[in-house]
Amino acid sequence: MSYTETERRSDLNIKQDDMLASKRFVIERKPDTSYFYELEEAVVLDVILDDKHPAFTDELDADDCPPNIDGSAPVAGTEDYGLIGAVQCRFLNSERGKYKNQLGWAYPIENTGITEWPLMNETVIVGKYSGRYFYSRKLNVKSVINSNASFITERVSGWVDQNRNEYNYGEPYTGPISKMNFDGGEDYTGVLGNYFKFNPKIRTIKRYEGDTILESRFGSSIRFGAYDDVRKNDNGKDDYADGGGNPMILIRNRQAPIKNPEGFTAKGYTVENINEDGSSIHVTSGNTVSNFKPTTTNAIIRGYSPVGLPKLDGDQIIINSDRLVFSSKSDEMFFFSKKKIGMTSDDSISISCQDRMTLTALKTATINSPKIYLGNHGVTYEPALLGRSTVAWMYSMCDWMLLNVNTQIQVLTALQTHIHKTPKGPTLLPILPPASVLWAEQLLSLQASQVSLLALRSQLSSLMSGRVFLAGGVD
Repeated sequence: MSYTETERRSDLNIKQDDMLASKRFVIERKPDTSYFYELEEAVVLDVILDDKHPAFTDELDADDCPPNIDGSAPVAGTEDYGLIGAVQCRFLNSERGKYKNQLGWAYPIENTGITEWPLMNETVIVGKYSGRYFYSRKLNVKSVINSNASFITERVSGWVDQNRNEYNYGEPYTGPISKMNFDGGEDYTGVLGNYFKFNPKIRTIKRYEGDTILESRFGSSIRFGAYDDVRKNDNGKDDYADGGGNPMILIRNRQAPIKNPEGFTAKGYTVENINEDGSSIHVTSGNTVSNFKPTTTNAIIRGYSPVGLPKLDGDQIIINSDRLVFSSKSDEMFFFSKKKIGMTSDDSISISCQDRMTLTALKTATINSPKIYLGNHGVTYEPALLGRSTVAWMYSMCDWMLLNVNTQIQVLTALQTHIHKTPKGPTLLPILPPASVLWAEQLLSLQASQVSLLALRSQLSSLMSGRVFLAGGVD
């Protein structure tokens, strides 16, 4: 609340020998000085976070609310969730020594955009507007990212018997008790919330010139920056040349394990680490080279040769986490790349669909694996035939059959033309008319088989695909 402090003028009179105040003193002495403060700091003693809080009792004023989106009037008497974020606080100048149950409540001055409810024993700035008290964000009294509470503040301003170890309306506090020692002096114990515990290992991130930082208490942050520790990176391209920096947005959730676990947050800082932070999204540009290193032992495959990552600089987005889930709930998902797309896994890669799957490559497509299953995984009852090996085997079969047919043709031909020596002179083998007919038909059949086998053998090379190749055969 607003208050005034008055600096009193000195009442000491400077007197002359005749014991009368000098005229000079009367003229020059300064009047009382008054200082008016519209805002006053206040220590937070309670926070309404949800409708389970005992102070969450107000009902909605329907006359003071706009109509619903369908034009209907708000329902009077329902709970007023505008109480969420309200804090019970003690003004450090005007409410020193008051009992806790006499203290009032202040509301957050903003409830959209970036909002943060304070912890108990943190200090906020409070002003009065439209007949109610409103508080700003917490006052930076410790420069500690996890908690800016000062337990000694309430000890000094509200140290009366009724206020000790109380949480809500005189009820004994049963939550965690935190202990802090910032200045090498005695340990101060106090309350930060119903379950919040101070974590001295949380570090704020290091600032660079010109940075804009959005940072939480818990090791998550968003950095809008352009500079880092490497000065050769300062020269970007286009509008960022000549030391203009490389614009970057660095998002992280859960800080990497700190190298020096001793001490409090105020004594150190950290920087984003895309490999060791819990989850990261790095949007970088220019000369800045990402330190990202894949954790997979399997290489990105192109043909039969492993290919390493390119230099990770320029305009790029790198996402790294223990798990990534991309989902399109109702419509399409598209991936486009002007150059390579690489996918690698130390476990398995699975692609499935309910309709049609199309794989198109305008040059080559390679599936390289010790075992390839088309159909059910692991079913080996019907191995695929190897084209060249099968054709070679069929060539051998055709040649064997041709050899057999040719032999029979030669035998029949020889029998028909065989010459016998008789007393009357050479003569052919006598063949009775029925046998001669069968013999002639057999010869014609064998000659036709010969022609067919020659035609089949000439077509064997056409059985081998010019597009699909199987590995594992004999070269």
